[in-house]
Amino acid sequence: MTLRKSIIIISDGESFIDTKTIFRAKILIIEDNQPNISMIEKLLRSSGYFNIMTTSDFGETLKVFKGYKPDLILLDLQMTNIDGFKVIEQLNEVKEDEYLSLVVITANNEQANRLRALTMGAKDFISKPFDYTEVLMRIRIMLEVRFLHAEIKENKRLLENKVQVGRKEF
Repeated sequence: MTLRKSIIIISDGESFIDTKTIFRAKILIIEDNQPNISMIEKLLRSSGYFNIMTTSDFGETLKVFKGYKPDLILLDLQMTNIDGFKVIEQLNEVKEDEYLSLVVITANNEQANRLRALTMGAKDFISKPFDYTEVLMRIRIMLEVRFLHAEIKENKRLLENKVQVGRKEF
């Protein structure tokens, strides 16, 4: 049995996932405001992320999600032609993994909206206007959680297989 080795444990608590793994993450931005898309994409690219896809077309969102299989989704909750809550519902219906790494971007910081999004599966929030450092830290943390979740799931599968093999040998 070989456990996957993309996890790097650093004793000072700085990071648990290899930086290369983080920067290779596939990020999907769902936003209808082109200046916001450009700003977020530029911020991510200048920080080392390069697998970035964007969509502002509600009709294409699920197709893009299924084909791209992002590690992280940045979703604007309040778009002019798309209800962000409806997008969350639809993503939950088609997700292949039980863990949907979804960060909501919103200018509306009302507690009811935040709680509704969290209840529906959002994992975090980024408030408009953006603080670039905070955005990058929240994205990195969410990606670390995503990759740690995937590692745990894979290691569980490997251990279950080993147990099954052991039972057959016994």
